[in-house]
Amino acid sequence: MAFEPETILTRHKQGLAVTKAQRQREIEALRFMVPEFQWTEQAKASRNGNMIGGAAVPARPCLSVSKIEQPIQLLENQFQSAHLGVNIHPISEKANKDTAEILQGIYRKIERDSNAVLPRGWAFDRAVEAGWGVYRIVTEYDDDSDNEFDQKILLKRILRQEAVIFDPSAQEPDYCDAEWAFVTSYMPLERFK
Repeated sequence: MAFEPETILTRHKQGLAVTKAQRQREIEALRFMVPEFQWTEQAKASRNGNMIGGAAVPARPCLSVSKIEQPIQLLENQFQSAHLGVNIHPISEKANKDTAEILQGIYRKIERDSNAVLPRGWAFDRAVEAGWGVYRIVTEYDDDSDNEFDQKILLKRILRQEAVIFDPSAQEPDYCDAEWAFVTSYMPLERFK
């Protein structure tokens, strides 16, 4: 389905406008992850050395100790030990166990070919640190196939999570009811031209 450029620009602006406050909170959360940035400029300035009554008062140190690193690491360890995946089971009268096993094998191949732990882990880390994380499911032409039109399904990480903009009218937490989404990226000007 193709959209007019005006529709695309309108939706992009709408998505950015609706999520502006959330995106700012994400930036603040990610910045807070760096212990040195946990001090406000006012607090840092108050610890500088100065003169009081003609006597020099030495500067005091700004100790930076992360108090959120350990809880985050605990969550990440739980995620890594969970071995997340999909299990396919027949549940209707028309479904059978053999078909479910075949589909399960296909799904395992997709996960193996994608190294699915990487995109899921990337999205999970971002969700823990900033509130939400995403990865994408894509199709690519299969270079290993005899048929040049064969495609394979892959899970891919999205390096710049802030570049994802979903339809703000979506109601489901996984955005499965979104009618559109954007994943923007940087590219060299020559390639863009």
